[in-house]
Amino acid sequence: NDGKIHAISSLLNPQTAYGEDVITRITYIKENKEGLNKLNSAVINALNTIINKTCKKARIDHSNIYEISIVGNSVMHHIFLGINPTYIGLSPYVPAIQRNLNVKAGNLGLNIAKEGNVHVLPVVAGFVGADTIGVILSSQIEKESELTLAIDIGTNGEIIIGNKNILATASCAAGSALEGAHILHGMRAAAGAIDTIKIDPRDLTVSYSTIKDKKPMGICGSGIIDAVAELLKARVLTRSGNFNKELIGNDRLITTGKSFEFIIADKDETSTGKHITISQHDVRELQMAKGAFYSGMRLILSCLDRTRNSHHEIQQIYLAGAFGNYINKANAKFIGMIPDIPDDKIFQIGNAAGTGAQHCLINKDLRQKAQELLKKIEYIEIAVEKDFQQEYAKAMYFPHFNLDHFSSLREYDHIPKR
Repeated sequence: NDGKIHAISSLLNPQTAYGEDVITRITYIKENKEGLNKLNSAVINALNTIINKTCKKARIDHSNIYEISIVGNSVMHHIFLGINPTYIGLSPYVPAIQRNLNVKAGNLGLNIAKEGNVHVLPVVAGFVGADTIGVILSSQIEKESELTLAIDIGTNGEIIIGNKNILATASCAAGSALEGAHILHGMRAAAGAIDTIKIDPRDLTVSYSTIKDKKPMGICGSGIIDAVAELLKARVLTRSGNFNKELIGNDRLITTGKSFEFIIADKDETSTGKHITISQHDVRELQMAKGAFYSGMRLILSCLDRTRNSHHEIQQIYLAGAFGNYINKANAKFIGMIPDIPDDKIFQIGNAAGTGAQHCLINKDLRQKAQELLKKIEYIEIAVEKDFQQEYAKAMYFPHFNLDHFSSLREYDHIPKR
């Protein structure tokens, strides 16, 4: 039980066939008699595929596995256990079960020793699931002296603000733009995805890199953040997210009907034979994603200020999630996705939820700590906060409607507002 990793496997979530986000999947279950069974089977089959692949890599027989630990968002958690998640999507957004569970693998249909134990970490509330518990355990945010923001970047984004005196959390509907969905030329972070971008503000020349140095075939989340940040710095975009009409006539800014697109990779450079562009719609999708994270953070801080009768400021940031490792943190700050603090106080901590599950696999004391965290965590339902719409609307601007929130970003003095 030394915690050594022998093999790693992953798989795209097969539930996306039934909906790209948790709300759509809940709707599918409500509207289809066999919906829950179909999604449950998709999850179990995917996990068995991962188990078999991982065992093969590690040269271990799956019947010799006697312990599994599981984390996931609240909806995934319920579907995995065969519990209807409908009431998570209805006010007051209460999960059917919150506490941690130990279930026999044979009862779940997982392909390990039949008497093997599956430990499922507890969920917090609403859409804040066991993955958030995993992030807290692995980051140890509750031991920090400085007030720390941790965001777990995904379609259903989780926000944690904490130190040794405070532990508050909320979820935000960030959408799937950062995973490449709903983006004109978006794709997941796979070979051929443009992942970093630089634009020369003098002549709008673009330089980029792709994953595994393959010919470009699309743009992944980190590339989308880079593209928008660079377009802002080059004054191609205004702070409200519109294309700057003063630049009409430049070869890279093309019109498509009533809208505009900026060419990142010319069709002669791509594997598809088509231009790879950033469209006006793409910019709006990113605005909604980054606006959800930033406004969610502001609303948690406002709630803490109100309930504790004192002012709170973020002093350091943890970017969690597998995607969080690849973001250019300076550009994430430049577009207003995260607060304006020094880059050396922003830490990329990778798949922290998975790391938390890994720690709990071999440490039963941590499992008990995970359960005890539920008593300490203050869950905030940001959608019912009175300033929700106003905060979200302000956070849709680059970097924010109020530039005082981003006083170190002097470049914005020269970027048009609208």
